Amino acid sequence: MYYCKITRHNLAATASKLLFACIFLCISSFGSPQEQQKSVSSKVRLHLKWFHQFQFAGYYAAMEKGYYRDAGLDVEIVEGNPGTDSVQEVVSGRADFGVGTSELIVRRARGESLVALATVFQHSATVLLARKDHGISNIHDLVGKTIMVEAQSADIFAYMKSEGICVNAVKIVPHSGNIKDLISGKVDAMTVYVTDELYEAQQAGVPAIIRVSFRFATKFV
Repeated sequence: MYYCKITRHNLAATASKLLFACIFLCISSFGSPQEQQKSVSSKVRLHLKWFHQFQFAGYYAAMEKGYYRDAGLDVEIVEGNPGTDSVQEVVSGRADFGVGTSELIVRRARGESLVALATVFQHSATVLLARKDHGISNIHDLVGKTIMVEAQSADIFAYMKSEGICVNAVKIVPHSGNIKDLISGKVDAMTVYVTDELYEAQQAGVPAIIRVSFRFATKFV
């Protein structure tokens, strides 16, 4: 998945500061930044779309090194989970910023007041991990199978449609966030991130095949 920070319209100034802190993190050296005598002026809440893990390392590093503080921000990073919609957290006002996916395009088209601030991943990191021993060797073998899909997975469904697969032809179940459901055979396939769950599945010796969810050459810029 590619990631966009999302915000309400009236937080443009704060958004600029948050982006500045992230950009500063990318271009600065690994040494400690110079201490600045700048008082915190804004408290903001950033809601992640998933559990704390490596994909959000940039946010953690920016906080640890004081880049948010130096930009005048007191940032609270809130962990996501399968039952929480980070987009809705922002729309409702419970969070000021959030991490989302290409689903933002759909939500914006439906009239939700959202602004995409930045694309963190230029290529989707989401793949469909399916078990070979369940008779799955390609994307079309998913028909009639049970697939565990996380929220905000518009790219997955768009890919299936591009391959001529009707969503109603597969059984979609809510994502548990637990790779053990695939390891135990509870589901035939599930959406995972190449940064973590794929490694867990390999270590468990799951006879699986990866099917990338978004194969187009487009970069998200």
